[in-house]
Amino acid sequence: MLSNLNAQDRYDYAVISFKPASLELMVSQNGTDFKKIEVTEDEVKNKYFDTNAALKEVNKMGADGWELFNTNSFFAGTAPAYVYFLRRKIK
Repeated sequence: MLSNLNAQDRYDYAVISFKPASLELMVSQNGTDFKKIEVTEDEVKNKYFDTNAALKEVNKMGADGWELFNTNSFFAGTAPAYVYFLRRKIK
């Protein structure tokens, strides 16, 4: 008999996407909430590789119970985009 299956666990999900070159930082939660966070040029030291603004948001959400479970990066045109996938167990 199997016990302690995670299949019964339910989660809220969030996605943080960040394009350093265009200073676009966006957060989507549960398919209902969306916010765009202002990032200034002073906060981004390198428009291709500096993801600190996004990591700051990941850490902020982590303090609120969100868990980072996957990441991805890709090119949106000629500039990179970084995506962070988070979840929070529904109690």
